[in-house]
Amino acid sequence: MNNKKFSQDGDLIIVDIGTHEGQEVSSIINSKFFLKKITRRIARDLIKETKSINLKKINYFIKLIKYHFRIKRKFKRIVLILVEPNFFLFCNPIYKQASLVVPFAIDDRNNTSKNLIKLYIANGDSLSEGNSIYASKGNVDNNNFLSVFSLTSKNLIDIIKVQYLKPSSKLILRINCEGSEDSIIYNFKNNFSNQLVCVLGSLKDVIDIKGVESYEKLINFMNKNKIQNVPFGTDVMTWLKAHKLILSNL
Repeated sequence: MNNKKFSQDGDLIIVDIGTHEGQEVSSIINSKFFLKKITRRIARDLIKETKSINLKKINYFIKLIKYHFRIKRKFKRIVLILVEPNFFLFCNPIYKQASLVVPFAIDDRNNTSKNLIKLYIANGDSLSEGNSIYASKGNVDNNNFLSVFSLTSKNLIDIIKVQYLKPSSKLILRINCEGSEDSIIYNFKNNFSNQLVCVLGSLKDVIDIKGVESYEKLINFMNKNKIQNVPFGTDVMTWLKAHKLILSNL
């Protein structure tokens, strides 16, 4: 990865909430990481399948490589805001390139900023992608946690508005925060209106933490307000649509 940083005044703002190791963001800027992940996936598919990798997948990877290098040439137009409460993860290179790192959990449960809260450890691994502020999450241990500071999503929105937002700005929300997705999306849409281009990532944690009713309410809200949701995770097969969407807004 090169040492260049993302922009402080670009017109496309990507807010990544629940960055973890930053694999999704790294896929658009870190060519070494990107090509390594693709190579491993192709090798795995060749070993798994009895026949050679099919033409559809070959075409997918060719397009993905093209989009990656097109985005990389324009990445200085992107303001990248990373939001991650787990301080054990800050050694990952992507944090050094971000426009802003927000070392807080986003917690809208009490609508109170600057609380000290518990980040519960999932699967006994302090570096787990599944760590959560919700004690009810099935794979966390209530007695194993990190004490972290929190902000409300409105606090985060205020920072973005003051420091980075312009009339010409477009905003993409990349989110994976183990159940807090719904309140964050509501607040981002209500505050950024049509400047919110889309939401990248999975929303299934809303079901797991808050139930089907809350999930359906979120989906209905997104459909009503025409908020596009595009999967974007660590699996390379989720990258093409997300990369294409990011490029189309640069």
